[in-house]
Amino acid sequence: RREALERAGGFDPAMGAGARFAADDVDLAARLLALGYSGRYDPRLVVLHHHRRQTEAAAKAIQRRYDHGRGAYYAKCLMASQLRRRYLTTWARLVWKGSWPRAGREMMGALDYWWFRFTSSSRKAP
Repeated sequence: RREALERAGGFDPAMGAGARFAADDVDLAARLLALGYSGRYDPRLVVLHHHRRQTEAAAKAIQRRYDHGRGAYYAKCLMASQLRRRYLTTWARLVWKGSWPRAGREMMGALDYWWFRFTSSSRKAP
């Protein structure tokens, strides 16, 4: 609903297609949940779209971009006090059980996100 989108502050322009970080959908969903909205998972819904990747190398490149964006998303959640504990423990568990190269890309995404946010905010200060 539009009211929920507005209350959550809309999509983060730093995240999403063509932006620095690929995680706009999960970022907005997390902010909506933090505001008390609820959602539902329906496995019957399927979205297919063509990323125009013709090679395995291109598919791997987009997966690395998603890993980087996921790290940025986790970093953003860690900055929110109401989400920090939950996301820190969840991310730590996923890193421990998952792929170390993927975890490394997520960590780089997190560091990139923090660098981007802190340097962007310092440029706006008078």
